[in-house]
Amino acid sequence: MEKLLSVSKLFEQQTLKSSDKVAVECGNETITYKHLNNAANKIAGFLKEKDIEKDDIVAVHMERSIPMVQSILGIWKRRAAFVLLDPIHSDKRKKEILEIVNPKHFITLSKHKNGNKLPISSDNVTVLDEISPRLNAFSDVNPDTVP
Repeated sequence: MEKLLSVSKLFEQQTLKSSDKVAVECGNETITYKHLNNAANKIAGFLKEKDIEKDDIVAVHMERSIPMVQSILGIWKRRAAFVLLDPIHSDKRKKEILEIVNPKHFITLSKHKNGNKLPISSDNVTVLDEISPRLNAFSDVNPDTVP
């Protein structure tokens, strides 16, 4: 019987074949497979430090962007799930979603955190662009291949 691979494993395989090719284009920004995979690995390492494990739910509060894709791929590399919260939705709608899914962690960008009235403990919030320098301390190696 053929073993099914996760999306993150399929992405890692594609990265080996196409490392310098554009993986995501969003507006004027692009990112290669290699750089996207490396960033996702660093986010996965950070999420491991935050005790995100298989089947945990992480809320991602940002618009369609390269950081959104990096975050989702990093979450998948932890074998966790995500719920996407669009910043254009009302706080009421986002609160309803958060109450239903009860995420263990919340990832956003600094432009969305000010005035945020969502019921999330600050201990469980990561502002991705504010921790960028800290992410460099994490390995960019695919998580399952780390000895």
